[in-house]
Amino acid sequence: MEELELTSDQNLGQSSLPKMEQPSNSTKKPTVSFFGLFSAADKFDHLLMFLGLVGSCAHGAVFPVFFILFGNMIDSLGHLGSDTHQMSSQVSKYSLDLVYLGLGVFVAGWIGVACWMQTGERQTARLRLKYLQSVLRKDMNFFDMEARDSNILFHISSDAILVQDAIGDKTGHAVRYLSQFFIGFAVGFKSVWQLTLLTLAVVPLMAVAGGTYTIIMSTLSEKGEAAYAEAGKVADEAISQIRTVYSFVGEEKAIEEYFQSLKKALKLGKKSGIAKGVGIGSTYGLLFCAWAMLLWYSSILVKRGDTNGAKAFTVIINVIFSGFALGQAAPNIAAISKGRAAAASILSMIETDSNRSTNLEDGIAMPKVSGQIEFRGVCFSYPSRNNMVFENLSFSISAGKTFAVVGPSGSGKSTVISMVQRFYEPASGKILLDGHDLKTLELKWLRQQMGLVSQEPALFAATITDNILFGKEDASMDQIYEAAKAANVHSFVIQLPEGYHTQVVESGNHSELISKGGEYASMASLQVSEHVTDASSKLSGTAGKSSFRELPSSQNEEVTKREMKSKDDDLSPANFSPNPSIWELVKLNAPEWPYAVLGSVGAMMAGMEAPLFALGITHMLTAFYSPDMSKMKKEVQLISLIFVGAAVVTVPIYILQHYFYTLMGERLITRVRLSMFSAILCNEIGWFDLDENSTGSLTSTLAADATLVRSTLADRLSTMVQNVSLTVTAFVIGFSFSWRVSAVVIACFPLMIGAAITEQLFLKGFGGDYHSYTRANAVAREAIANIRTVASFGAEERIAHQFASELNKPNKQVLLQGHISGIGYGASQFFSLCAFALGLWYASQKRSRSPQTF
Repeated sequence: MEELELTSDQNLGQSSLPKMEQPSNSTKKPTVSFFGLFSAADKFDHLLMFLGLVGSCAHGAVFPVFFILFGNMIDSLGHLGSDTHQMSSQVSKYSLDLVYLGLGVFVAGWIGVACWMQTGERQTARLRLKYLQSVLRKDMNFFDMEARDSNILFHISSDAILVQDAIGDKTGHAVRYLSQFFIGFAVGFKSVWQLTLLTLAVVPLMAVAGGTYTIIMSTLSEKGEAAYAEAGKVADEAISQIRTVYSFVGEEKAIEEYFQSLKKALKLGKKSGIAKGVGIGSTYGLLFCAWAMLLWYSSILVKRGDTNGAKAFTVIINVIFSGFALGQAAPNIAAISKGRAAAASILSMIETDSNRSTNLEDGIAMPKVSGQIEFRGVCFSYPSRNNMVFENLSFSISAGKTFAVVGPSGSGKSTVISMVQRFYEPASGKILLDGHDLKTLELKWLRQQMGLVSQEPALFAATITDNILFGKEDASMDQIYEAAKAANVHSFVIQLPEGYHTQVVESGNHSELISKGGEYASMASLQVSEHVTDASSKLSGTAGKSSFRELPSSQNEEVTKREMKSKDDDLSPANFSPNPSIWELVKLNAPEWPYAVLGSVGAMMAGMEAPLFALGITHMLTAFYSPDMSKMKKEVQLISLIFVGAAVVTVPIYILQHYFYTLMGERLITRVRLSMFSAILCNEIGWFDLDENSTGSLTSTLAADATLVRSTLADRLSTMVQNVSLTVTAFVIGFSFSWRVSAVVIACFPLMIGAAITEQLFLKGFGGDYHSYTRANAVAREAIANIRTVASFGAEERIAHQFASELNKPNKQVLLQGHISGIGYGASQFFSLCAFALGLWYASQKRSRSPQTF
């Protein structure tokens, strides 16, 4: 065996990939234009976007049209009170118009949701694939100097999600709300321009109040998250070093540090409760004052004959809701801006100059290879370093000879192999294969001629068969078996329940898996015993074979990064505890019952405001149609003053509700987290070695589960009490006026509740299940983390094909989900309008048959 010794230089050697870290946000990100977001669209995507645009615009026009019809109905009830037959006919006509409008919103909602969802998924999948293909074509200099594993994966996962969000849901939302804004104001100026101008002056005041509240809450939320992050850091340090904690009996000290961090978050939580109460109360208070002023001014216009009560009411509510629509469009426009910044990172990689990418198919493929390798006067230094690794290095390796390159760490042994694989090009000199300069050979063909076991071998999260096929894509099963036997793994692979179809699952390195015992340890022991008995025959039988990469014996190196694990549930049993009842959660929060009582008082009063406000509007509309102008003036002034008084008490009501419920929730979250952390530190060491009790899993549970408990109890209780109060108050008012009309409206509640729930889901976004991209992201992560292995196998196309295959799954899902979501949302809006039309129609019928007032 021939041997080449390299001198040592600790500052030289192969450059490794930088440590993974989060992308830096210290510099402002470039953005693409709005239309640049859609650069991956094809002809079918353009059709989908056109249909989605039409659907969203039509959807935005629904509210202004609805308010016009509603105003006409009110006017019919007010003016035609004496002619009950004509009044009933007019209201029936407008009710039917509402049904037609419901059919229109059904179609518009369906088309808008389905088309934007589908095109967002299609375009983003195309961007993801192009991005990964561009990365895989880069040379190793790119990964050594410019790339970060985390940056690349961040763009494929998080940035791609932002782009999809912007292209799909958020563009559809923005178009809808902007359409409502412009159409609503157009209708207002056409109807009563004086009232529209006054309303337009009021809306910014509420917007400023809402914006100030949002900024304050965002600041407090960030500080609270930082405080909880500090507590999470304490828990992470204690759990990850649990043996040290137990050795020094440091459980109580760790618990005390954790508690002190939680106390900081508790103080910030109290502040956020007050801020939330003041912010929401001020917004609603301004709204009451605005209505008081607008209705008072409307009475002046009605008295002068410039308009009627119904038209004035319609203009006010139309313009206010249109102003709110602009506010609702703002978060969607902000999300589109984030998508533009994210798209810039992705497109810059795709559009990078082609000379930065490695073309695997340029060059010649030799018809026959004997295997003689020669380094001739090679000089080389890594681009990221100034020191020379090789200076005038020359040696020759004859075909068929065993040749060893030896030397201390950092002397350049791995660099020799990397240069033969053409991961790097020499600064000067040549590397020859059978007399041909490697630069002239087709890169993909060259790497396919090599058999290699690298210093850091890796298995991918695929089946055992698929991993072996990386060595030879067209291998038969017999060849796969032979390769496994050569690697000394065949005997225990066939003992797995799924044999060669067993999935390789990421679990840790060799020593960690051995220390845990279980299936992997037993398989490794079997491999060792078989290797001892026939290692010599295995080695001699595999000499000279280059179609497969030989797997190293796992007992000598900690290089195994995957655990071959059966999907049989018996290998990883889980213990499930029964779900606790709601009463157990209530008992957990029992010390805070005085806070709950005070918060409930505020919530009940807040819930009563909306029905009482509607009652005041009703009296105001009745006054507008009174023939006695002086009486109308007195009624309007009285109700306006009542609205101002309601505005004054609104702020303390909401402070009472949100401060005490927030305090109740924050104290609960502190108690739950402290109890969980204390319980974790009471377990024995072996408990922490279980996969489900890893440091990351336990710290995530500490952070998430306590928040869910608070959301289930404190947050939900506040909303429930307020809604129950609102419903009871509305029922009392409704039944006191007409129990029959109230009963008809209540019968429509299931449809209206379904409409409200579906609309909330729509507002949150139907942009696909992001968990469905986990498998595709895993493929990309493995490829980037093991880029040298991928390049050595020439597996770039195979990885890209596998990535595209994984992206096809959510693509198919979103096609069905888009139509289901669109039909569901459109139907919910249709039912809501139909229920409203039914109630008004029945009320007109009752009005025509009984002496009830308008």
